[in-house]
Amino acid sequence: MEVLRLVTVAIAGVSLTLLVRQHRPDLALLIAAACALCLCMWSMAALSHVLNASRRIVELSGADREYVLIMLRAIGISYIVRFASDICSDAGQSAIAHHIDTAGRLLILICAMPLFYAAVDILGALASGGA
Repeated sequence: MEVLRLVTVAIAGVSLTLLVRQHRPDLALLIAAACALCLCMWSMAALSHVLNASRRIVELSGADREYVLIMLRAIGISYIVRFASDICSDAGQSAIAHHIDTAGRLLILICAMPLFYAAVDILGALASGGA
């Protein structure tokens, strides 16, 4: 049961962080970051299942592989940005966390631009074909 391992690591990390925070707040932040990194690494390992499923979907549907890659890149960007933002928030740096969130949203928008171009091309083709 992977979920039990995940929850056990999270609860142990939070408990240890709370115990240490009273005497060494600087060390508590490092413990919390290490726990978050362990959970992030677990998530990255689980991501291989998502990648395999998306490959299979592309094979079965004949969808353009580029669109699936854009979706996966956007998911990856959002995950990494959230991880960094949460660490900044835990360290009391909410302004930096908000800037990281904003930059992540812009990166996802840039990543998705080919989808917007494709949608405009389709609409243009429909409009010219229907006239």
